[in-house]
Amino acid sequence: MNDEGILDLARTRLAEAVTADEENRIEALCDLEHLAGIQWDEGVKEAREAENRPCLTINRLPQFVRQVTGDIRKLNPAIRVIPSDAAASKELADIYAGIIRGVEYECKASSVYEGAAESAAQCGIGNFRVLTEYENDETFNQVIKVARIHNPFAVYWDPSAKESTREDADWCMIVEQMKG
Repeated sequence: MNDEGILDLARTRLAEAVTADEENRIEALCDLEHLAGIQWDEGVKEAREAENRPCLTINRLPQFVRQVTGDIRKLNPAIRVIPSDAAASKELADIYAGIIRGVEYECKASSVYEGAAESAAQCGIGNFRVLTEYENDETFNQVIKVARIHNPFAVYWDPSAKESTREDADWCMIVEQMKG
């Protein structure tokens, strides 16, 4: 596929994902507004203020988000490796677990997982990514990293994915502005 074909495919997929997830993202923005204490409809607020009626906001939402994220922090989230069938061995699982623990330690993955969980608790959308980067400019050696995605609205998943983890997605896009 040539460059233009790749771009056309990406544009088509992104348009499908935007359309499929539009309602969820509107609700997520509303959730974030409520979390920030913006809980009155603008028209209602203006009418009440015009009549000198109070517009009280008792924002209890942050405490509930902290309760959920506090519980997650206590769990110390990390990847667990378990041999799943007869072909897998405990020794091999232990080797993989050690490698994964090293990767998680180097990139402070527990804070990445907690950040994604906090975002999910706030607005129902939380993501992180696993990627590889070159060690330096003089080698082809790569290191695996777990990285936070700070903007939950930057991630668009394949709309045909049905699992809550999106493990059945054929594609995912992370959109962001790049300097020209």
